[in-house]
Amino acid sequence: MTSPKQDPQIIMGVDPGDVTGMCTLTVDEDSMTFLGGETLSLGYVASHIIDTCPDAVVVENYIIRPHRPQNATQALKTIGVVEYLCNERGIPMIMQQPSIPERYKDQAKECVAGRHARSACAHVLYYLDRLRYGK
Repeated sequence: MTSPKQDPQIIMGVDPGDVTGMCTLTVDEDSMTFLGGETLSLGYVASHIIDTCPDAVVVENYIIRPHRPQNATQALKTIGVVEYLCNERGIPMIMQQPSIPERYKDQAKECVAGRHARSACAHVLYYLDRLRYGK
């Protein structure tokens, strides 16, 4: 007897900023598929979350830096939009420190193109490792 086919799990990563990087990982029984991209549009970020309806969204926790305060506005708006949509839809939102994806850079390069999309992908990979190994 074969077991019933499981629905795919979808994890989305977001690297907020003036350019927002996104990575969507779909995991099903047989494969893992990464899709990544970068956008300047909050509307695109919002519609992607609505259309994809991920099981979790992993977001880089933006740090306001004194030497680059002009970048904070767009990043904080993006985090606010993501948080609002996740709350409205009951999607877990996981905040991660910006330094976490350093050790996942090489893996992320193999998955998606674009510096910000790779950062979002690295956050997804770290999240998966935490799920896998219970860290």
